[in-house]
Amino acid sequence: MSQRFHPRGSVTENTAVQLKNTFKKFDVDRSGTIDRHELEQLLQAILPADGKLGAEEVEKLFLSLDTDGRGEVEYESLIDWIMKPSAPVRATPSGNLEYFDLAAALEPLFAIYDRNGDGGITVEEFLEVHGILQNSLLLSDAEQDLELFQKCGSKCFKEISKSNDRQITFEEFVEWQRVALAESGLGRGTLQNLLTNLARHLQRVYKYSEAEKHGELTALDKQILKRILANIANFSKDLWNTSRSAIHAVENRHGFRNNWLEPTAGMSVERLKTVFLRDFRPRYSTEKVKTIAIESFCVPEMPGEEEATRTWLARINRTITYESGRQVSTGNAYYNYDKEFMTWSQEQSDARFQAAVGGLSKELQLFCLLKTAANFGHALSWDKLQAVFICAVSWDILTQEHVNRHNKCVEDVLLKSLNDEGYQDRYKMIDPMK
Repeated sequence: MSQRFHPRGSVTENTAVQLKNTFKKFDVDRSGTIDRHELEQLLQAILPADGKLGAEEVEKLFLSLDTDGRGEVEYESLIDWIMKPSAPVRATPSGNLEYFDLAAALEPLFAIYDRNGDGGITVEEFLEVHGILQNSLLLSDAEQDLELFQKCGSKCFKEISKSNDRQITFEEFVEWQRVALAESGLGRGTLQNLLTNLARHLQRVYKYSEAEKHGELTALDKQILKRILANIANFSKDLWNTSRSAIHAVENRHGFRNNWLEPTAGMSVERLKTVFLRDFRPRYSTEKVKTIAIESFCVPEMPGEEEATRTWLARINRTITYESGRQVSTGNAYYNYDKEFMTWSQEQSDARFQAAVGGLSKELQLFCLLKTAANFGHALSWDKLQAVFICAVSWDILTQEHVNRHNKCVEDVLLKSLNDEGYQDRYKMIDPMK
C-alpha cells in the first residue's frame, strides 16, 4: 500500500505508526482493516466510565467510514478520520486514542443560540446569531466566503432542524457542527479555544446591543464593539473554513493575537489606578505633599494554554512623601480584571497574584513589568525604563550587572549613530541617555 500524505497539523509519521499499532490490537482477524464489530470494540474501550455508545450510532459512524461498501475500513482511512476535529476520537502525540466529546465543546455556543435556555433553538434565535456572524464577516472584508453562511438563515435552519421545523435540538446542532467543522484543519485544543472565545464574544455583542437599546452606548463602547465583531469574523474563518487553513490562520492572523501582545479589550493600567484611588482615598492632611508614587505590576494567570480562561491580576500601592520627610503608604492591594464588565475588581488576598508571579519565568516577569510600565503599549521613555530596572533589581528579577550591560550597550549604539552622523563632538557635551 502506498504511503499517504497527511496534511500539516494533522499527524506526524511517528504518530501514524503508533496509531496503526493501536489498531492492530483491535484487528482481531489480522486482516489489516477494521470491521464494524472491531470499530465498536475500539470505541467502547476509550469511552469515559459514564459514556455510552448505541448500536445505531456505531452503525452510522461505520457507514460514514466504509465509503466503498466493503464492510471494512483501512488503517489510513481511520487515521484521516481521527484527525478531523469533529471526530469523537482524538490521537495523543504518543499514538494513544482518547475520546473527544464534541458535544461538550459545543455547549457554550449552543447556549448562545438558545437565548431563553429552553433546550432548543427557535427560528428567531437562530436568525439572530446567524445574522451577527454574517455581518461580522461582511464588515471584515473576508477574502473568501464561508459556505456555511452563504445560505439565508431560514433555509439553513430548515436543513438543520430535521425532527421539528420549529426548533433545533442540541443533538441536531451537534450533528450540524460535526459536518461543518470536519475540514477546518483545527486541532482539538484550538477548536475548544475558538468555540469558547466565539461564545464569549457573541455574549458581549448582546450586552452592547442592550446598552444601545437604552441609549447607553458610548464612543469607547462602539470602538470595543467593532473590535469584538472583527474577532468574531476571525474565529468564524478559522472554525468553518473548508480548506484546512485554520491552523495557519490562528498562528498568523492579527485578530487572534495572544493576550501577551494585545491585552483584553478595555484593560489598562490607568483604569486600574482610577479604581485603586477610588478604593483607597488618602486621608486629609495639612502637611505639604512632596511626591505621590503609585507602583503597579500586572501579570496573567496561566492555566495551561487556554487563553479563554486566562485572568489578569495586579498588585498596586501608593506612597505619599511629605515635605517633612514623612511617608505614608497604603501597602499592597490586589485586583483582577473582569473581562465581562471590563473593570478591575479587588481581591481579598494576595494568594492568586503570588501564585501567578511564581508560575512565570524571570524573563516573563520582566516582560510583565515592562508591559505594565508601558500601559500595555509598545514604547517606554528612558526614565520609565530605568524605573522598571530598579524594581526588577529589587525583586531579584535582574542583577545590577544586567542593567549596566544593557545601558552600556544602548550607549554604544547611540554613540555609533552620533559618530556616523557627524555629531561626535557634541556627544562629549551632552548626556547621551537624555
